[in-house]
Amino acid sequence: MVLPDLHSAAASADLARLRQRWWLNKLRINAYNRDKQTPLHLACINGHADVVQFLVEKKCKLNPRDKLNKSPLMKAVEHQHRDCAAILLEHGANPNHKGASGNTALHLAVMVSSKSLVDLLLEHGADIEAKNKVSLDFG
Repeated sequence: MVLPDLHSAAASADLARLRQRWWLNKLRINAYNRDKQTPLHLACINGHADVVQFLVEKKCKLNPRDKLNKSPLMKAVEHQHRDCAAILLEHGANPNHKGASGNTALHLAVMVSSKSLVDLLLEHGADIEAKNKVSLDFG
């Protein structure tokens, strides 16, 4: 089956195979796997910035949601792949999308203690006032 091959190529950074499959499957570039992840999600999880760049250039959707309602940007941040996050943000990915628990990419950057990701997200309009489902107001 060709569809999982596209996901596999993105996950394994097989850019040559991805380019080959792109022409066969350009309408499926935003297709979901069983975890409701797109090839872009998988490239971000695995830190394959070259694949992220390729998919973005081919006009993939930037903000699809997986089964936990996480976007590719959130996956890049969660796995601490700053280069992938930067590519997504430069192309207009939404830094304020909320996952199932209400966390944004900024929440995730704080959770993984990444100052560089926090700075990057703030530079691209992340909402510093965003609240998740467990946020407390100490004001």
